[in-house]
Formats: sequence, structure tokens, C-alpha cells
Amino acid sequence: MRNLRITSEEKRIALICKILTFALFIGYAVFFTILFHRQYWLGSPYQYRADLHTHIAFSRLGKNMYSLTYYLLGFADKLVHRGGVTCIMLTSFLLLGIVASKVLLQHLMPKVNRWIVWVFAFLANMFFTFNLTYIPHVGELDVRGMLNFNVYHNPTYIMMKPFAIFSVWFFLRLMNKYTEKGIKVSEWFIFSGLMLLTTLFKPNFMIGFSVSMLCVLIFDFIRHRGKIFLRCVALGTTVFPSLAVMLYQQITLFGADTDSKMQIGFMVGLRAMAYHPGLKILLSMVFPIVILAFVFKDLLKDRNYTFGWLHMIINLGITCFVYETGHRLSHGNFLWSSFFAIGILFIVSLAKYVEIARERRIGALALSSGALGVHVFSWMNYVCVLIQGGLGY
Repeated sequence: MRNLRITSEEKRIALICKILTFALFIGYAVFFTILFHRQYWLGSPYQYRADLHTHIAFSRLGKNMYSLTYYLLGFADKLVHRGGVTCIMLTSFLLLGIVASKVLLQHLMPKVNRWIVWVFAFLANMFFTFNLTYIPHVGELDVRGMLNFNVYHNPTYIMMKPFAIFSVWFFLRLMNKYTEKGIKVSEWFIFSGLMLLTTLFKPNFMIGFSVSMLCVLIFDFIRHRGKIFLRCVALGTTVFPSLAVMLYQQITLFGADTDSKMQIGFMVGLRAMAYHPGLKILLSMVFPIVILAFVFKDLLKDRNYTFGWLHMIINLGITCFVYETGHRLSHGNFLWSSFFAIGILFIVSLAKYVEIARERRIGALALSSGALGVHVFSWMNYVCVLIQGGLGY
């Protein structure tokens, strides 16, 4: 009888999650289509502040054409219903990011019902820095949060995000098997293609991800005493096509006709764009830190979870130490890799959160649920500000 009750309860939860999933898909599609419509028709220099019109201008002028996003926006801009097509296109990429989050979470939680995983995929896309401590100042030198997985004002990030998540998912699959079985030729091309497509939209992802991959390869090489050298090389060479594209992108962004250069300095770029950047970075990571406090030992046992933290630390180092000079000093362009990394950390932490719930660790579940709840509340506050034309960054 007990097993029957558990099965019945699980089916009821799955049904609720199924209904909730469809409702969330519809709600997301409607809400963000409206947001992007307002950004398009009321955007810069009018009420809604976003990068959309700047990127469309790049495509019209053929300027700084390093991103595939500009070509897609340029194509839409030539159509009769250009505004509608642009809005639907951006919403579609946003929804594809939720699909990619679900695929990654299902890999991390293979025994969890798929409809429950769908709800957690939406939760991963309802994350924002705790903004209850947002301190407004006179002037422009402030942002609502530092590290935010969910960005709605930048089309290149929106289009990069789903393919970056798929890249991480495919890497985790390979990471957990390549030392024993190697990788197939088809897997080499799929993984290489995913990273290349991601880089074509935005180069920032590969900056930290390639270094994180290298750390994993070096660790495995040492752990196996050099016996898997060829397997490490086979997996490592998948980054070469993306690095070649990044070289072209760097030449385009930091060419002779620009005053911007890359420099090294601790939090120089972050302090130029926001007050209290260290505090805001910490507030971005409350949920993952709370989860870490309860599953610290898993850092040594769970390679997926370990990679999530490794990837975060490496990208955070890049964000804190690398900055641009010249007119892009306050743009925070080296935040993008950490924007994505905090999302991956959030996703692997959600998988640990489910483990805590299934183990019925009441105290840990209560504290982590509270932290998760404030993140979601902060996100809701954030999108309410956005839809009214408030500052999104």
C-alpha cells in the first residue's frame, strides 16, 4: 500500500508540473514578446533601454559584424513586418534556452520525472541577483545586479545562451566517459559545432569555458598518469574552430580604429560601472553558496557539480581581473562569461537541491528553499521593472 501511495503521489505531482509547464511556456512567450515589442518600438533613445537598436544599427552599417546575431537582425530588418519578426525571433531563442536548461537538468537528474525537471528548467531561468539591497545613487554609476543568468536587453547574449547550455550538456556527457571510452568522430563534430555556433553569436562563453575544459583535461591526465594522452588531445582539439573564430572577433573588436584595449587590474572595470561590485557578486551566488554548505563533500565526488564551481571560479577570475580601456571601460563586457557561468552553477545547484529534498533533510531544505525563493522574487521584481521601461542592467 505504501508503494501505491508513493506512486499515486508522484503521478499527482507530475500532472501538476505538466500543467504548470504549459502555463509557464505560454506566459513566457506572451510576456517576453510584449517586452521585446516594447524594446523595438519604444527602445533607445526612447523609454525602453536595450541594446537591440544598437545591434540593428550595426547590421545596417556593416559595423563590428563579429556576431551572427547582427546578420539575423539585419535579415529581419529588411522584412515588411520587421518588428514582429524580430520580437518573435528573440522570444524563440529565449524559449530555446529553457529547453536547453531542461536537457542539461535531465542529464543531471536522470531519475526525476521529466515534467518536474521542466519546472526546474523554468526556475533556472527565474534567477536574479538579490535586489532587495539595491542601493540607488544619483547618476548612472550603478546596476541592479552584477551576475545575472537571465539577460533581456542584449540580443547577442539571448541568442548565445541556448547553444552555450547545449555545449555544457554535451561536454558533461563526454567528460564522464571519455577517459574510459574516448570520443567518437561524430561526437567530436557535434561538440565542436555547438561551441562554434555559440562563439559565432558571442565570444565570451569560450573565454572561460575553454580554460575550464583545459583544467579538467590536465587533472584527468595527471590522475591517469598520462595513459589517456590521446583521449585528452582528441577532446581538447574540439575548441580549435571556436578559438579561430575568436581570433577574428578579437581583431574586429580591438582593431587599430578603436581606443579600447584589454588590461589586467583587480575590479577596475567593475568599479567603473557599479557601486559595491563585490557585495553584488556575493548576492548573485546566495543560493549556490547555501547549497554548497550542505553538500560540500560532493565537490570531491560529483564531477558535474565540481565542474559547475570550477567553471564559475575561472569565469569570476576573468571578470574581476580583465577589463577594457577607452570608451568601453564602463560597459562591463567581461561580465558576460560570468553571467553564463552563474547560470550553470545555479543549474548544478538545483540538481543538488532536489537531492536534498529527496533525502528529506528538513533544515537544509528550508534554508535552501528560502534562498531560492528570494532569487525568484527578485527576478519577478526585475521583470516587472523591465516591462514598465525601467533599467534592466
